[in-house]
Amino acid sequence: MPTRLSLLSLAPALASIACLAIFSSACVHSSPREPLRIGLSPDSPPMAFLENGELAGIEVTLGQMLSDALDRQPQWIQLEWQELIPALKADRIDIIMSGMSITDERAEEVLFTSPYMEVGQLVAIRWSDIQSRSDSRSMKVSGARIGVGQATTGESLVIQRFPDAQIIPFAHTEGLIEALRQGKVDFIVHDAPTIWHITAAPSGEDFVGLFRPLNQEYLAWAVSPEQPELKKRIDGLIEQWEQDKKLKTVFNQWIPIRVNVGP
Repeated sequence: MPTRLSLLSLAPALASIACLAIFSSACVHSSPREPLRIGLSPDSPPMAFLENGELAGIEVTLGQMLSDALDRQPQWIQLEWQELIPALKADRIDIIMSGMSITDERAEEVLFTSPYMEVGQLVAIRWSDIQSRSDSRSMKVSGARIGVGQATTGESLVIQRFPDAQIIPFAHTEGLIEALRQGKVDFIVHDAPTIWHITAAPSGEDFVGLFRPLNQEYLAWAVSPEQPELKKRIDGLIEQWEQDKKLKTVFNQWIPIRVNVGP
């Protein structure tokens, strides 16, 4: 059995070991996580938008979930919609999470994950025009004024489907909504979640949605083609979240009311 003297002589060494263990533990727990640079255009509620100056929406909630699952720190990079893909290609961001629809053209530049939401392009009009414009066929009338998001799949669809219409692109969703409110356009076309949000919000009491989709689209996130392993990990998480209903929970949080009408 060690004597009192021998224990005292060991004290400095034991103290040093204890300090080293504490320091090492602190280093492990305090080391910063690698950032996940998430590019988004906060202009399309409920997908991504600013609420009282703070980022909010489906993509923000899912971005935090994704970062936690990958053990990375979310770093939000706010960009204009047209800047998202160039930023990804220039390695300024790691992933686009901004309600982006999968298209063949975009797939030539980015690597899409598995889709996480099925949507379509919907139409909204003013309540005062319900009698004359509730049928989407009225959009085919020569000179019909249709507002769309600039460089979006909605714009491409309207150009293709309604060639006789006057197509008016808007850089921001807010401008699109105000144009409808002020009578500068007769129809607006946007992703289903945004039309649901616009027409359900208190500020949208003057609007009504024509809840018959003009098409079918799938939303996905985009990573660099040089990051196939990141895509693989994200695809696995999307599958898991679909199975355990986590995606549905997030959607219901931000889109409490949805109307589904078959084509």
